Amino acid sequence: MKYPLKPFCMILSFLVLSATGCCKQDARQPSPAPGEKPAPQAQEPQRPDGDQQAEKPETAAEPESPEQAAAKTDESQSAGPATSQPKPEEPREPKRPKPTWVIFREAIDPEEDAEIKAAWRGEYKFSIDTSNVKRVTIDMTKLPEGPPQKGPWIIQIDNQGIELTGFKPRPGYTGHIRDLIRSKNGVWDVDRKRLYRQGG
Repeated sequence: MKYPLKPFCMILSFLVLSATGCCKQDARQPSPAPGEKPAPQAQEPQRPDGDQQAEKPETAAEPESPEQAAAKTDESQSAGPATSQPKPEEPREPKRPKPTWVIFREAIDPEEDAEIKAAWRGEYKFSIDTSNVKRVTIDMTKLPEGPPQKGPWIIQIDNQGIELTGFKPRPGYTGHIRDLIRSKNGVWDVDRKRLYRQGG
């Protein structure tokens, strides 16, 4: 006896659909019985704030201004290497008087400054004040205009009076250029051994 094919296929499809629905219903959470509270549904755990902050995209750093870059460069240059040492100071050259008609020759203390102040006091009188000076040359040929060009002259050096006659000490030597030297006791006198040739 032959059965029609179409009704058989319909019955087979119905059975397959019924079985699939039962499986899905079993996988779902069973419905609560009458009078029972529904079971709480499982919630997806929340991530801690740290994870959420970690997921935030990083913002790009703001570019430095030229002033900030220059300041960092100055700080790095001022700091210098850790092993650098300060350079030793160069020795200072002591000050010496400029030559006029009174010429500086020697200091009492070579490492200290020396000073000379010379002035014309009228007629044949001159004054010289010194500081840290041991020897000077008096050159009357370099006197400025005004004082007499011929002696004798009265030199008051550090409140000590010395007379320069201008006479020739020896033939061929001039009396207009003479050296004055100071002793250890501070007394000034003419150095009679030091002579200058005339016109030399």
